[in-house]
Amino acid sequence: IGYVHRYVPTVAGKHLYAFGTGLAMQYACFEGDTLKIVAPCVVVYAIMIVWRRRCGLLTWIFAFSFLISRHVQNLDVEKWRDGGVDYTGPLMVLVLKLIAVAVCYEDGLVDGKMREPQAYRSLKKLPSPVEFFGYLFFMGTLMTGPFTEFADYRDFTQGSGMWKEKRPSSAVPTLKRFLTSLASMFLYLKLSAAFPVYYVATPDFFAQPVLLKWAIMYVTFTAVRFKYYFAWTISEASLMLSGFSYNGTVDGIAKWDRAATVKMLSVETSSSASLFALNWNIQTGNFLRRYVYERLVPEGKKPGTFPLYATQIVSALWHGLFPGYFNFFIGISVMVQISRVTYKWQQKLANSVWSFPLRVVLTFWNIMMLSYLAMGFCLMDTNAAMKGYASLHFSGHWMLLGGLLFATLIGPPRGMEAYPSRPKLA
Repeated sequence: IGYVHRYVPTVAGKHLYAFGTGLAMQYACFEGDTLKIVAPCVVVYAIMIVWRRRCGLLTWIFAFSFLISRHVQNLDVEKWRDGGVDYTGPLMVLVLKLIAVAVCYEDGLVDGKMREPQAYRSLKKLPSPVEFFGYLFFMGTLMTGPFTEFADYRDFTQGSGMWKEKRPSSAVPTLKRFLTSLASMFLYLKLSAAFPVYYVATPDFFAQPVLLKWAIMYVTFTAVRFKYYFAWTISEASLMLSGFSYNGTVDGIAKWDRAATVKMLSVETSSSASLFALNWNIQTGNFLRRYVYERLVPEGKKPGTFPLYATQIVSALWHGLFPGYFNFFIGISVMVQISRVTYKWQQKLANSVWSFPLRVVLTFWNIMMLSYLAMGFCLMDTNAAMKGYASLHFSGHWMLLGGLLFATLIGPPRGMEAYPSRPKLA
């Protein structure tokens, strides 16, 4: 599908091809439920026509409320825990796209100062219906993502901006990403068969020594990450093949990371939660940064903790209403807050003998804490998760509390801020 998109002859034809193939893929998977994916698109387009000055806010309210109601209606713990999917999966990606295009259309009314990236994304005129639906259903990205911006989709389809350049062949990077996806699926199948998620909620797991439980937990949720690696990298391969992922050249070498969703090695070896967040589900992270976090930080002010926690709570709500989601994302917020301080200490000690040991300790702590928090996220059963945490004496939560106290009471080295100010507009 991605490869054929290159050869559709007209701009309108490319929009129709994107919409038609995306819609067909949804129908093949969800049949009658496809209507529940199309319906909110029609509502949001009507909002953009009638209430442009408030279409961003109204879309936030409508789209998120609709998504949460679908999460509640389709709540099936066992199906999701066993890897099953329903139409709420693509609906999650759709909601991001609907909010982004509506907010950018409202931004188009701003007659004043905007930073260049925001100005590029803003829309001065209403997208035509064929552009709008082509963007939303483009290349089957609704299935697993990634989130993409309308401005990028528009320029790619029209062959303008970055895509005006003559692009080199994407065959090699596509093949590499495809092989990565196959390797990820192989590792997921092998590891999850030996270390299934449900095992961490069994009496046999509870009876193991604490250190062994931590080791089992690490391998179990590493396996889960490989499931995501598979889905995201195969989607990236599709966008590379279509040409969308082209991101210019550096020193004569073509970059194919415009739609990058995950950087696996950086995730597994990150020494801070901030680095993890930058390299995991990258495009969703871009959405949260552009449409939540940055809009909660006043220009010229330090961001503080409110935008951080508010952004992570929005992310939790986007995933669903399981308490384990909130435990995970609030825990991530605490880790990010701690990492802003520990990063400053790493800078302070960069040229000392403590630099490497500190990095090793922080990397180990980061990946183990991610696995610990993932227990509640993946089990999606509050009682089971609480039993699992209790068998570990809630040690991860105590470590988070200790880290937060360190970050608050001791803070970064003298003269180094943990929260740099948001720059003012020129």
